[in-house]
Amino acid sequence: MINMQNVTFRYGKRSPIILKDLSLTIEQGSSVALLGRSGSGKTTLSRLLLGLIKPTEGNIIIKGESVTKAPKGVGQLVHQHPESSLNSKRSIVESVEEPLLRLELSRIERVKQVREMLLDVGLDESFLYRYPHQLSGGQLQRVCIARALVAKPAFVVLDEVVNRLDVQTKVKLLDLLRALKQSHQLTYLFVTHDVTSAKYTCETIYKLENGTTQLQ
Repeated sequence: MINMQNVTFRYGKRSPIILKDLSLTIEQGSSVALLGRSGSGKTTLSRLLLGLIKPTEGNIIIKGESVTKAPKGVGQLVHQHPESSLNSKRSIVESVEEPLLRLELSRIERVKQVREMLLDVGLDESFLYRYPHQLSGGQLQRVCIARALVAKPAFVVLDEVVNRLDVQTKVKLLDLLRALKQSHQLTYLFVTHDVTSAKYTCETIYKLENGTTQLQ
């Protein structure tokens, strides 16, 4: 479903190579972890998959076509700072419905889908009209996951999503990801430096080092 073919990336002609001749396959419905130290290129790889930047060399194919031609929203990102990715002046329903605005849906239908998605991530409808400052860190991350999934993207990149959570909240969120994978046939790339979380959550683990990946 996702195929990175001999991808090399650098930010400029005189900049160091960050990814070198990298190939990676993520099958539909699979959970894949990408391990790596800070500065190893994990975020760069994520941005390439999401079409936010273009490879210097090589190709990235998503569902049979180049990522540069893929429809907007084919992939979604959830990162480790949920408070910065949510508008503090918008209610939860307004934030979660954002990906649905490009679809031809009535306001009633959008709210219905948001309500259902919030329930799927463990938040009842009382959260619809709350604001980010009223939620805990774990709840905010659940909201971000709901927003990422509400429009049914082909895949999701989860970038250090449990990095800043306490142990109990982290385990609950990892359990949620495992449950969502089953209930939504979710395909995701779990970007982390935490080997334990990767093994607990994912079927396949790659390590990113020296600009390329190795199967663990």
